[in-house]
Amino acid sequence: MEQEMLTLLKHMDEKLDKQFEQMKEKVDKRLEQMEKKMDQRFEQMDIRFSRVEGRLDKIEARIDKIEGRLDEIEARVDKIEGRLDKIELRLDKIEERLDKVETRLDQHERLLESLIKMTAQNTEDITALRTETNERFDKLELSYYKMTADINLLFQESQTNKRDIALLKNQ
Repeated sequence: MEQEMLTLLKHMDEKLDKQFEQMKEKVDKRLEQMEKKMDQRFEQMDIRFSRVEGRLDKIEARIDKIEGRLDEIEARVDKIEGRLDKIELRLDKIEERLDKVETRLDQHERLLESLIKMTAQNTEDITALRTETNERFDKLELSYYKMTADINLLFQESQTNKRDIALLKNQ
């Protein structure tokens, strides 16, 4: 009986060994298949990562170009701001000059009035004084128109520069 048991155990052991070998072979095959699939998927992922890295390189290059352009725009804006500051100073000076001209015009007007009163008795003197005064007013008016034209030109230039700045900021 012992012998039979030993035989039976041996037989079971052999059977289990065969089953274990079969299972081992199946598991090995399955692992090989899984390993191949994983290798294929890793290769596909490597390809995709390479594409993504290429795209990122292109994006970085674009960003570098944009940064360069922004630096150029910033430099241009700084120049324009400097020019606007100069224009503002010039406009302030022109405004001061216009105030002086207005003061002088007021003085001339008062002077003209006093001259008219003083020379009311003499028609010839009045005519001569009127002619002289008209010439002075013509000169003053010409100076005034020239200054007005200069102011308008400066104003237009400042408006153009403001539009340029606005366009640059929008870019």
